[in-house]
Amino acid sequence: MYSLLLLTLTAGADLSPPPAKADMKPATIDGLVWSADLASALADAAKTKSLVFIDFTGVTCINCKINEKEVFSKDEVKTEFKKFIRVQLYTDEVPAKFFKMAADDTRREEDAETNRKFQKDVFKTEQLPLYAIVKPVGDGKFEAVGIYGEGKINHVDKFIEFLKNLQSK
Repeated sequence: MYSLLLLTLTAGADLSPPPAKADMKPATIDGLVWSADLASALADAAKTKSLVFIDFTGVTCINCKINEKEVFSKDEVKTEFKKFIRVQLYTDEVPAKFFKMAADDTRREEDAETNRKFQKDVFKTEQLPLYAIVKPVGDGKFEAVGIYGEGKINHVDKFIEFLKNLQSK
């Protein structure tokens, strides 16, 4: 099941994203482009009047990997994802594919720690996976418009419904 907002978030609350990461690059995963830089994604979304889908994930998160392989790869889900700017914020170790230049383990873990702290501070949880849809409101800030709280996605149809319902926000 999903909720439109976590109980600790207030509708319309302006929240600051983590710092911009100028040395990051997008990665194409299963035919879709994903960013690892929320600040940049919010700027792009503001220009295109789009929403941002945030995937809080982890390299070692089993349910994350199951969802990415068995749900995100479905044509119906990919169709809905194309309507969003997509961001993956890794909270254990940011994969090397998201860096323009080679990044050592320390850097990849520090960036993941920044993402983890951001998730905990803003969304009041460290649950993985966590899926959030946000809308830019200007000055690098955003409004959370939806949270899909089910870890392992057992009902793909409900996840698709969640994505469709929030596109008009």
